[in-house]
Amino acid sequence: MSLIYTTCGHLRTYTGRQKHSIPFVRKMLNLSDKGAKTELVIAKKLFLNPQNNVVNVLKVSEHTKAPYIDYQRLDTVKNFNTKFKYIQRDVRNGLKNLHKLNIIYIDLKDDNIAYDTKAKQWKIIDFDMSGICTVSKLKWRRKPLMYWKYNSVEKFCKTNPRKHHTKKFYNEVHRLCKKSSLVRMDEIIYYVMFGEKL
Repeated sequence: MSLIYTTCGHLRTYTGRQKHSIPFVRKMLNLSDKGAKTELVIAKKLFLNPQNNVVNVLKVSEHTKAPYIDYQRLDTVKNFNTKFKYIQRDVRNGLKNLHKLNIIYIDLKDDNIAYDTKAKQWKIIDFDMSGICTVSKLKWRRKPLMYWKYNSVEKFCKTNPRKHHTKKFYNEVHRLCKKSSLVRMDEIIYYVMFGEKL
């Protein structure tokens, strides 16, 4: 079954004529929204350069009255405990592949990791909070919508508690914060989630 994710954030069943060979989620875009504009640019990059462990973009339509992106539909799973090491490996690969395309993700959380049963892979989804940097990874081309949220790393760590939050953990986060590369944002959040370096 394919779904439409409306600009109001509602999910409904897709009943249109266009079909893909696999179920999809059509995300309708409001291009007056800065995050939607950036997601559109990212979707075009992913459509032209599919990446392992990143959701497949099936179609990008920006020249219509109602622009949209068709993403491969994946299974979202809340309880990750049994598959943790596989998720960790796949998410690491997905982030590294996004960095090759100069995409900084910064929105890594349980809700944004989904499973592709056909490919037997965990994949990163949802790019409306992501940004695009220069090849050097030192400056933004398109700054993420919620970039300010991640400037306070200690607050982020406290609101995303994990068992591995020790003094050693905070020392490593502090070290990562000092890096000049924008990739540090993903490195910090990955470290917060998994307690391991990216």
